[in-house]
Amino acid sequence: TLAVVHVEDLPDYVKCTNCESAFILSQGAHWAMFGSISSDYPRTEKTVLKRWTTLEAVQAMANSERAAEVDALPSEGADLSSDSTPPFGIGGDSPELFDSEQAPTAPFGLGELDDFVADSANGSLDPAPMTFEPLEEIADVSEPEPGQRYVVTLAQKTAVLPSERCAHCLRRPAPRKLLVHHGPDPNHGYRVPLCQSCHKRASARSEEQVTAKLIAHLSAVLIAGLLVVGALAAGWVDITDIGARDLLLIATLGLAGYGLPAVLLLGRSSRLPPSEDTRFVRSTLRIWENEALAFGWRNRGYAELFLTANRDLMLGKLMPITEDDPQGS
Repeated sequence: TLAVVHVEDLPDYVKCTNCESAFILSQGAHWAMFGSISSDYPRTEKTVLKRWTTLEAVQAMANSERAAEVDALPSEGADLSSDSTPPFGIGGDSPELFDSEQAPTAPFGLGELDDFVADSANGSLDPAPMTFEPLEEIADVSEPEPGQRYVVTLAQKTAVLPSERCAHCLRRPAPRKLLVHHGPDPNHGYRVPLCQSCHKRASARSEEQVTAKLIAHLSAVLIAGLLVVGALAAGWVDITDIGARDLLLIATLGLAGYGLPAVLLLGRSSRLPPSEDTRFVRSTLRIWENEALAFGWRNRGYAELFLTANRDLMLGKLMPITEDDPQGS
């Protein structure tokens, strides 16, 4: 026996009480999905209805399985009272069965749908009201203004630095962090999250540093070469009969001639000032310590995130200040 099942807020479907099959008519068309769930497979919610066919084919299949004539399924513009369609799947004129490209999904299985219908009829369903939590507004990704800082003062000398945003531009941070030193101990400080781009900017060398480093290596190579040539000219090494002692002497002169000048010259090049952009990113955080601990951030959006993460320790409000040296630390 076929019965129409009405479900609130869901499409109506026709159910066979004998085989537990369900038939759902597509929206605005003359096609229907059909399928059934075996009791041995309770977790088949997403593969309930397998195939597409016409309502006429469904009627023909039903007629072939019944001993008595039954009323035809209603269909717009179709008179099925005298349908002479052969049994489903037999004969060359049988309607074509279309496999769907993707298995249709259902919000729940037929068993759960029956329970839902029964509960709806008994009035036992009491849906909980849907609640929405407001999303926290996040500042836009932006480069901070030079010369501006936003200070958050905390009552104690420990703080939580939010790690979900770059402290300089609010992009997604990279795994590595920038160590901002604090106090007399050079190993003590706060690890500030930066994105990959800001990390490159913070570690970039200025043109003067790159040039000085290149000159240091070339000078060291030149000095090492002069020492080796001098040893050969002085006759310390017999090039006609080079032994292990001669090779050791050449290697020692080469390493000493390159290593010592390179260390001295590279040390001088590292003391050259970085570029303004590098100093700007490295100084994205300044820390002042007195009776309390003040954190001065260049990016206002990150300062607000920092304030929220340390709200219980905060003294006063977020305070904007202006620096005399916009690029300095």
